[in-house]
Amino acid sequence: MVDHDALDSILNDARMPKLLQEYFDPEGSFAGTTFDSLGTNPPFEISSDDLLAVTLLDVRFPPRSVRNLLGGALNDLLRDMDPAARLEESPGRSLEAAAEAWHLLVDRDRDFPGIGKAIASKLLSRKRPTLVPIADSVILGALKPTKNHFWDELGEVLSGVRMESLRQLRPPSALGVSELRILDVAVWMTHSQSKAAKRAQKLAAAEP
Repeated sequence: MVDHDALDSILNDARMPKLLQEYFDPEGSFAGTTFDSLGTNPPFEISSDDLLAVTLLDVRFPPRSVRNLLGGALNDLLRDMDPAARLEESPGRSLEAAAEAWHLLVDRDRDFPGIGKAIASKLLSRKRPTLVPIADSVILGALKPTKNHFWDELGEVLSGVRMESLRQLRPPSALGVSELRILDVAVWMTHSQSKAAKRAQKLAAAEP
């Protein structure tokens, strides 16, 4: 199960408002809202803008994967994912289809070479930001889920209180960004060892 104490500690971190403001600063060096808002995001197909948006999260797509993604390999599964589905509301078939798409992307047959578990979650999060949480090594290391991917577990622990905390933490510069994305950024900004994140952590701790 997702570590409740770790999750609550992140949400209640005194530095969090400043860390989120830094990440979503439109003039800053982080991806900010551009991951969500870049170009077009057609609900039932992968676009070149989707791939470009995901590269903002330190991702590279090999040519074969680009061709297969833009060729419509995921379109049928995207049609089974309600764009309004929310992870915390037990979304049934939408979540099943998202899991199928995730497995297709990371399958060892390598129809999508170079796309591992983290990249798959980032791409699907771009397509369904209220349904699929990003699950990279920083997020998984901080929240310690027990399953291979932690969507079900996270949906179970995102109670009304925690969702409201995420809404309250959302800075004005991130209006329209999903609560799952706010959570991803909150975890990443407190636990990432990247130079940019560590610099933001230091600045947030130093400010009164």
